[in-house]
Amino acid sequence: MFLYSPLSSQQGMYNFRVDKEAGHVYFPWPFYIQQDEILRIHYQSIQGFQISLEENGGTPTSFSLPPSDENDFFDIKVPYLTQISWINYSTWMGEIKNITSQTDQERENLDPRYSNSELTVDFQYIESKQDRLNNDYLLYNWAVKPEIFIFDFKDYQTQALMLKRLAFFVEKPGYRGQILSDEELQGKHGWNAHDYAAESLADFFNTAQKDQLNQWEIELRDLLINRQVILAEGDQFKPGIGAIISISRESSDQLRKIFLTHESVHGLFFTDENFRLDIENYWHQLPEDFKQAWKAFLFYYDHPYDTQWDFLVVNELAAYFLQSPLDKQEDYFRYRFEATAENHAEAAVILLPFLENNPGFFQKTAQDLEQILQKYYPLNAGNFNITE
Repeated sequence: MFLYSPLSSQQGMYNFRVDKEAGHVYFPWPFYIQQDEILRIHYQSIQGFQISLEENGGTPTSFSLPPSDENDFFDIKVPYLTQISWINYSTWMGEIKNITSQTDQERENLDPRYSNSELTVDFQYIESKQDRLNNDYLLYNWAVKPEIFIFDFKDYQTQALMLKRLAFFVEKPGYRGQILSDEELQGKHGWNAHDYAAESLADFFNTAQKDQLNQWEIELRDLLINRQVILAEGDQFKPGIGAIISISRESSDQLRKIFLTHESVHGLFFTDENFRLDIENYWHQLPEDFKQAWKAFLFYYDHPYDTQWDFLVVNELAAYFLQSPLDKQEDYFRYRFEATAENHAEAAVILLPFLENNPGFFQKTAQDLEQILQKYYPLNAGNFNITE
């Protein structure tokens, strides 16, 4: 977990505000230590100097750093779930070069995907869009499963520039496997939030010619290669390990939480074979009238999914039923099934009989899926924060 360096802050990649004259390293929000860690302060000071670690809502802790050359460091033990707001230091006596987490440095030596790239965070960091810099996007690892990379785009338009063509290639009925031109994409809606497995990402970049990609998609490709989500072999790509999901700061806070939870379920489905197999086995045990109703809902409600792709159908089952708390499920799905039936006669003949004959079905299904989730992760339907 790379916390601060002057170079990275100038590039705007890590969003740590540094006031060198006053001697402050400001964390972008109260920074939670995800495990017992050692913050390693790399610094230079002829005489040595004091630093003060300000914990959110607590008393500042001061440390004396001895004289050093630029290659020395000072370790601070920080316990699990400590919230750090900023670090103060005496600029007239020295300079902080960078700050790293020692435990994650050891991980970086084994896995270059996590090297100086982004914060590993819990969802409470990113559900709120307040106090964010106006970057085109922020990039995170999810603390629950760090090979899932989360893009937080500043708005829908920026998100679409990077991911809209990919959405049609991977998921949109009638377009799967096709690389649409900018003209063909004009006026078409992708998604307000996205999710893609390593396999789909490799397929997309294998199919697309270089002149069919915009600068945002090239940037995405390079990010994925750097983090070994896709692996370059000559001019071809094969899937590595991991997945990407995305949300936008243009969404309301409520939608951001729902979208983030929904997309993270997709990330788990992509990257955890045991979780995926349990969900697929559960799907096969569901009654046939629900399977038909579920496919009708996905195809006719809002923006259509490709319901000929069983992998997608089952993946969406898990994501929709785990995105909200259990007590919201029955009303949520009954309202949307009824609205879909009202707007589409073809769907009504499937959806309305199912609703009439299956009271309580949606909440029971959500409970079952939450039990599968909790076999593997300390998460609850509708709440994927792990530090509350």
